[in-house]
Amino acid sequence: MSVLKSKRKESKFEVFHNFYKLRKELTELVYRRFGYKGEDTYKLWFINNEAQSVLKDLADAQRYITIANSIYPNCLMECDERRKHQDLAIGLLYDLLQELQFVLEMLPCLDKNKYVRHSDIINKEIALLKGWRQSDNATRTKILGNL
Repeated sequence: MSVLKSKRKESKFEVFHNFYKLRKELTELVYRRFGYKGEDTYKLWFINNEAQSVLKDLADAQRYITIANSIYPNCLMECDERRKHQDLAIGLLYDLLQELQFVLEMLPCLDKNKYVRHSDIINKEIALLKGWRQSDNATRTKILGNL
């Protein structure tokens, strides 16, 4: 006998595993000052500000993913709330892509090829979140069927 998706226990799933990998990679990138090796005061100031922005986006995205995963929808309002948090996490990941692009624009001395890996991980996480959000449509349909 199968258990309704909304009644299942929390499980470890790829959205979390990929996000932790993403957060670790980007935190290490920030720690290495985005790969910048110079001592220009303005560029270091810029790097510090962008580092704060990237780290804040990562922390906020993790918070939204965790909140969304903690909601087990039993009514339409809970489905909408879960979807809202998934959407916010996706938006923050798109913002991360834009932040990295801006860093590369402002610091043309950086090797753009080293950033491909990071953008690939971010895009994978976005795809996983969108897949998770889409799979929630089945739960929403079941709830609508029970009304």
